Amino acid sequence: MLKFLNNPFFILGVYSNTKIKERTSHITKIKAYSNVGKSTSFPLDFPTCLTPPKRNDKTIEKALSLINTPKECFNSYLFWLSNSNSIDDTAINYAISGNFDKAVEILSKQSKVTSMINLSVMYYLIKQDSKAIEKAFEVINNHDNLSSFIEFFNSSSGHNIDITAEDVSTLYIESLLQYYDINRLYEIFSSLEGDLSEQISYLNVKRATPIIESINQVLSKEKYDRDNKPSFSTLIEKARNITSATDKLRNDLLKTVGEDSDIAQECCSKIASMVRECAIDALSDNLELHEIDKIENIIRNACNISLSDIFKATCEDDFANLNRHRENLEDKELIDAYNYLCNKHSSLYSDIATKNGDFICYAIPLIEKITIKAGYEIGAKLYDNMVVIIINNIHKVFEQLSYRIRSEIQSVSSEFELYEKIQEESAFSSMSLSLQHLHFLCDMYNRRELFLSRQIAEAVFSNQDQLVQLKRSNPIYFIRDSHWEYSRQNYLSTIDTKKNKKNNVR
Repeated sequence: MLKFLNNPFFILGVYSNTKIKERTSHITKIKAYSNVGKSTSFPLDFPTCLTPPKRNDKTIEKALSLINTPKECFNSYLFWLSNSNSIDDTAINYAISGNFDKAVEILSKQSKVTSMINLSVMYYLIKQDSKAIEKAFEVINNHDNLSSFIEFFNSSSGHNIDITAEDVSTLYIESLLQYYDINRLYEIFSSLEGDLSEQISYLNVKRATPIIESINQVLSKEKYDRDNKPSFSTLIEKARNITSATDKLRNDLLKTVGEDSDIAQECCSKIASMVRECAIDALSDNLELHEIDKIENIIRNACNISLSDIFKATCEDDFANLNRHRENLEDKELIDAYNYLCNKHSSLYSDIATKNGDFICYAIPLIEKITIKAGYEIGAKLYDNMVVIIINNIHKVFEQLSYRIRSEIQSVSSEFELYEKIQEESAFSSMSLSLQHLHFLCDMYNRRELFLSRQIAEAVFSNQDQLVQLKRSNPIYFIRDSHWEYSRQNYLSTIDTKKNKKNNVR
């Protein structure tokens, strides 16, 4: 058993509480045999269980150094036999003779701390390490037992040590780690009865340390000065780098220590906080919608990484703040898009039926979206604005046509003759408006009562065939009866006026 090879009492072949006189006698014998090239043995060598130790000047010197160091000496007591009463002596003699079962039977019935530690050592000798560790921690984790063992140590060793249960536990575990893989030792502790939560937590820290160090290296690499923050793209890249580089490490940590451990909580919070910081620092008032989406995804990643409910609640506040940013940007983009469409349409002076149809096709959905966000009053003003743009465009076409005809016809007999000429060539008077355009104009009649506009009346009622088709296919969009009759009379009155004017000229 390797764990005993460096024990100073095993090397000297004595009990842990052997008197100095007997200890010195063993040292003298070892040196004498060593000087003539021979090795010596003692009853406590347990050759059937342990590899014989190397006994020479060097190993003796090291053993004495450990015995003279209080903590090292105390730790050595925990891993070796003591002989302080007749019952312990009887049990150990059975073990020396090879009857370990009897030795274990005798020691198992004893409640003295020396017998408990002796039983732990016996379990080690017969390779029942789990039982050995469990028995040792019945002493270490029990206040009365540990106090009694410290008192026994101080009275027999010549030291006067004052040591806490936590320090004793650490000493013991660190000794075991010299011979056990940490994961295997963790499995042993986890399988034992009794409250060993502190020891398991300590092992978890040890197991997690390499993973945590790797995570800290990633965070250190991506760290930046928040007072002189990098660009948006750099911050987004840093957040993504942290998330991707720590993903496997974080999963390994959770598998190692569990989600409920303080280690996992702290480490995941550290990762999540830095990822969130990148996102928060990237947020500004001049971002575009797709950039807001990137920030939201990063904060969502941070939320998923953290194990803290408080942190997750903070992320929910972040999402609400981002939604406000998004709504403001959406409003601005909608209005900018509408203004761009209006400005572009205002510069068009030809092919009025098609262009107005396209304008309506794009403008109406924008206005509806803006109305939902900004309210009815804003939407109504935009609808008015839209009608004005359409009518102005029609006027511009008419004015252009009038100017062209005037320049082509040098002389006309009257203004009415000019009007007739315009009517003959005007795309306005003979144009066939799209059904979509008529949908819009009829809707304006109903919702905004713009039927008073002579220009719209002429545009609508000069398309009788389309109106009939529209009424049949989409009655919901059609002009209400009261509006229809008024508008039709207004249109017919305009036509009669033109005819009378023509007849009077003739």
